[in-house]
Amino acid sequence: NNRENAAIAYIDAMKIAPTVSQLLILNVLTRTEQSMPDLDLIAMARGVASQLHPAAKSIEAKSLMNLNRSREAVAAMEVSWGMYNTGIDRGWIPAISIVDWFVDLKPLFKNGPEEGERMARRLASGKLTSEQQYGLANFYKEYGVQYVDKTIALIDESVNDSRTDTTMRANLLNLKGGYLVEVGKFEESKAVFKQLVEEFDSALVLNNYAYVVGVYMNEPEEGLILAKKAAKKAPRNPSIIDTVSELYQRTGNFVKAAEMLDYLVILDPSNAKAMAKLAILNSEQLKQPERGIIF
Repeated sequence: NNRENAAIAYIDAMKIAPTVSQLLILNVLTRTEQSMPDLDLIAMARGVASQLHPAAKSIEAKSLMNLNRSREAVAAMEVSWGMYNTGIDRGWIPAISIVDWFVDLKPLFKNGPEEGERMARRLASGKLTSEQQYGLANFYKEYGVQYVDKTIALIDESVNDSRTDTTMRANLLNLKGGYLVEVGKFEESKAVFKQLVEEFDSALVLNNYAYVVGVYMNEPEEGLILAKKAAKKAPRNPSIIDTVSELYQRTGNFVKAAEMLDYLVILDPSNAKAMAKLAILNSEQLKQPERGIIF
């Protein structure tokens, strides 16, 4: 898990044949407390990568911050903001891409999110778009449970905004439901996913709702009914089949749980986690250790 060595390898690759995909991987790699080749990253961001994608300026900003050059880091993030929004306005990148800008903003404001919010609102010069509001909510979320009320308020504000389209409304509600699970507010999360199920005909949304009800709310029978409905909508979706298996197991039907895992391994032969779960189930619950050894 040495991100510095990985970053060096990608910088070398960028020198040979720079691509957006390599740059975006570097952007993810540099979201770390590990040591980074910051001078090399800055040189790359200002050179071969400078016109590829706005993430180049975000990489530069994070490296400048690592070198305690905070004013330059803020200036680079301001340029990155402009590049992201120009790319979005011209249709070069999707509007949701701005969420990555907010993810990369956190290293500049380690002591709290408020100053980062002020910076974003100043740069926006007006009301945030629903995608920007999503990014800001996600930004606050990363600072811990003390900001749960602020995070939820930002999400709700955008959900209730008439400018928010159907896709972003679903994204925002999914963010809210998942976050409520993270902070242990399971009853509230259940209500959000129920709302999503009622508003959107989505097998994955129904699957998330089933998991919250069956696992986090500890109501596996009700969750199983919901998960089986999701499986009827998307019978070859591995995550949904995994949920059905999990809930069969929680209701004590280990045979059906194993059957679902057998099917999951057929759908996704490289799913090591499913193989391990099936091996344990065969060995410990079904008392067939010889089957467990296969996996």
